[in-house]
Amino acid sequence: MQQKLKYTIISLLIILLFFISNCKNKTKINLDKDIPYNLLFITIDTLRADHLGCYGYDKAQTPNIDRLANNGIKFENCYASVPLTLPSHSTIFTGKEPFEHQIRSNINYFLNEEETTLAELMKAEGFLTYAIISSFVLHSKFGLNQGFDIYDDSLDIGKIAGIRDVQITADKVYNKFSKWFEVNYNKKFFSWLHFYDPHANYNPPEKYLQKFKANPYDGEISYVDFYIGKIVEDLKKKNILKNTIIIITSDHGESLGEHNELTHGVFCYNSTLKVPLIFYNPSAFKKDRVVSNRVKLKDIMPTMIELFDLETSVKNSGSSFAEQLFSNISRKSRKTYFESVYAQEEMNWAPLTGIIDGDYKYISLPKPELYNLKKDPNELVNLYNKERKKAKQLDKKLKHYMLSNSSEGQSARKKLSENDLKKLESLGYISSNSQKSKKKIDPKTGIILLNKIYAAQTATAQNNLAESKILLDELSIDENALHSTLYYEALIKYQRKKKDIKSIENTLIEAIKIFPKIQRFRKNLALIYFQTGELEKSIKICKNIIKENPKFSSALILLSNNYKKKGDIDKAVTYLEKARKIEPTNLLLQTDYSFLLLQNKKYDQVITECLDNLSKGNKTADIYNHLGMAYFKKKNIPDAQDAYLKALSLKEKNPLTLSNLGTLNLMVFRLKKDKEFLSKAVGFYSKAIDINPELITALNGLAVSFSYSGNQKKAILYWEKSLKINPAFTNLYFNLGITYLKIGENKKALKHLMNCKENYSSKLSQGELKQLDNLINEAKN
Repeated sequence: MQQKLKYTIISLLIILLFFISNCKNKTKINLDKDIPYNLLFITIDTLRADHLGCYGYDKAQTPNIDRLANNGIKFENCYASVPLTLPSHSTIFTGKEPFEHQIRSNINYFLNEEETTLAELMKAEGFLTYAIISSFVLHSKFGLNQGFDIYDDSLDIGKIAGIRDVQITADKVYNKFSKWFEVNYNKKFFSWLHFYDPHANYNPPEKYLQKFKANPYDGEISYVDFYIGKIVEDLKKKNILKNTIIIITSDHGESLGEHNELTHGVFCYNSTLKVPLIFYNPSAFKKDRVVSNRVKLKDIMPTMIELFDLETSVKNSGSSFAEQLFSNISRKSRKTYFESVYAQEEMNWAPLTGIIDGDYKYISLPKPELYNLKKDPNELVNLYNKERKKAKQLDKKLKHYMLSNSSEGQSARKKLSENDLKKLESLGYISSNSQKSKKKIDPKTGIILLNKIYAAQTATAQNNLAESKILLDELSIDENALHSTLYYEALIKYQRKKKDIKSIENTLIEAIKIFPKIQRFRKNLALIYFQTGELEKSIKICKNIIKENPKFSSALILLSNNYKKKGDIDKAVTYLEKARKIEPTNLLLQTDYSFLLLQNKKYDQVITECLDNLSKGNKTADIYNHLGMAYFKKKNIPDAQDAYLKALSLKEKNPLTLSNLGTLNLMVFRLKKDKEFLSKAVGFYSKAIDINPELITALNGLAVSFSYSGNQKKAILYWEKSLKINPAFTNLYFNLGITYLKIGENKKALKHLMNCKENYSSKLSQGELKQLDNLINEAKN
């Protein structure tokens, strides 16, 4: 019995010692829950890791980022899965590969609402969630707003809605953040700031442009670095730097001419896939360190789940590296998948997929590539022909990785079935041995063509139309160019410069035949039909687009404009309301909407809409102007005048506001018979006409003012001018008829009145027709 007890005690001691040993060696993987840590997540678009000082670039001027890296945790080998903004950010915030979350490119992709984002998890844990994005490509309508209390995608309100290259600069991102931070710094928050500046075209402010004449890309990076420094200082001033985890990374890099690629999106070399990743917090991460093993952007999501101990049952294919934030544990680099289907979708070239395993990188293309990254980090020597066996091994691993992580979750098998091969093809994999591969253009061949297209676009933008025509003519006889969307876009830009509407129409029709699924070509054709007055054709195209893609807001806006042009304001309002739901922060849509409501005589609704916008800080001349017009229609003269004057304070040379002030003073004159107001009306109308000599409301108002002052000749002069500009404005015929009768020139009166009856009777009400007939009879007598 004693012997048995002895063995039992020894066994328990061994278990206890094993447990203690394990506890001692267990690496910390989450933050101290007693400290309310915030998360400040910064993505700098298109930032190569090797263009920061902390990554060894001696030409860099990035002291603020360098300081965070040198005093924090720097990952030397972080890789993106895809060199495109929307899919890469979707990977960051879902922890999934592009073929898993199914955002494969920047155009016409929307993150499924069933996906769980980091913001949703943080919000569920009580974090205030806030984001500022600086490019239209990350607009909320594409789905990355999921989980954010505020997702500021208002961008530059002076730009047209729906244009893909709308962006804001680092100073505006910082100013937006500062306003929010000043109010919310004392709350537990997760904030994502997106800086777009290093993206082409590289055009930093003058100070940075002068400093980085030889490389403006570096100037853009230095400019962003300055504002990151200001953000860190703001955190220090509020004494919350110690409990704010700062992460700095990028969605992808930039080729800068390497491998003949000028920017990014086509190839997947290190120049566009290798990105910086920096973690900083002076209290959580006690020691600075450099992590050399390879990690991926998709690993960030599971790392945050562990770091912040977030409750979730969500599965993703990323792997947490949280333990490496707290210790020097060395981990084996995992296999790294990458892809780009951009060239396939836009130019009908072969899709690109690949995998990094150990020191080797394999790229699956019609002409496959194999590189030893340790010996050849710049990927200059293709080892495929020399090491076929290694390439085949990696090709097999690539196929199995894609299948095992695809939505159907198939496990890897030694032999792939016919269904497996079809699945791989649908995911973007292409075998170099297949017949389809032989028919597809390899991007390495196609890039020369693409650069010629870019050269044509540049020549057009610089108004060098002769050079542009030579390049476009050369491209027009290249069969491969005729299967590229970018060729047609370059041709259309040239035709726009030439103001050749018919050629644009023909080019779009041709492009649509080749690319029937590319909705932007169809929308642009609908725009041409709108501009040429073929409204039914335009409406039909827009409705078909919306049927396929209900989130295509620019088609909804165009539909609204079509119905507005037709005079069907109710339908115009309906479609604009749908667009506003998709782009709720688009201030241009807000102002267009309030103007439509004015035309629909919904004055109370206009006042509510405008006041709501003003309360949100959206103070623009247009909003104040529309508010003034609504107050005026409600005969609230003091508030109307106050709104107009505020509009002028924001935009001094605004002809419409000046004209509206003229009309307001003219109305006061009619009520009070005080000639001082008549004089003010003439002054405002005259200023409006100086800015816009063809503004009908101002010309007509000035004519009415002169008529009231007894100067009928001047009144007639301005009405006649108005009639030449807009012969369909029926009020002018009445004004001229009445005035000519007043001064005894009955023949001239009759001429104008008969012109109105013969051409515009259908536009007149029964009362107006009766008045017109009476005036005609008077002129005949």
